[in-house]
Amino acid sequence: MTGQTRILAIHAHPDDVEFQCAGVLALLKQNGCHVTIMTMTPGDCGSAELAPEDIARIRRWHAK
Repeated sequence: MTGQTRILAIHAHPDDVEFQCAGVLALLKQNGCHVTIMTMTPGDCGSAELAPEDIARIRRWHAK
């Protein structure tokens, strides 16, 4: 295969990639890889303290 290496990071919630593997993805990007992040859910079931809409909004904001 020729050309740029492509990386696809798939995670469940909008801020998972940032908290779990942002450093590795940044290094891959610095080394010339094309990085794409795919989020599968809005993350609205991930909090005991916040309403689903609120936690989903916060997680989307973290993922920016």
